[in-house]
Amino acid sequence: MDINCIIKNTVILEQLKKIVAGISITKIANNEVPTPSNIYNTLRENGIEIDLSTVGAIYINELSSTEPHLSIAEVENEIGADFNRFINSIISNKPALKKIGKNSPVEA
Repeated sequence: MDINCIIKNTVILEQLKKIVAGISITKIANNEVPTPSNIYNTLRENGIEIDLSTVGAIYINELSSTEPHLSIAEVENEIGADFNRFINSIISNKPALKKIGKNSPVEA
């Protein structure tokens, strides 16, 4: 999980941090637990094109250390970072095929 490379170290990122914090405050005021997913949904509903991974990274960096926000592990679990990390580790350890099998691609 990381901040999208398009907005790293930009004024846009600083504005997004403020917006995410503002949405969080509003959700807390409405007796909701702010999560990356519901913050993401609010951003999208308001026309902000952003990916969940970026919202998760901002959430972890800016909010996860304070109540009632989710912990880092909970955020990673919510947005599937643990699953993605697991899949990537499997893929990276899988040996490449060294020869063509007996079935043609059409039959396989």
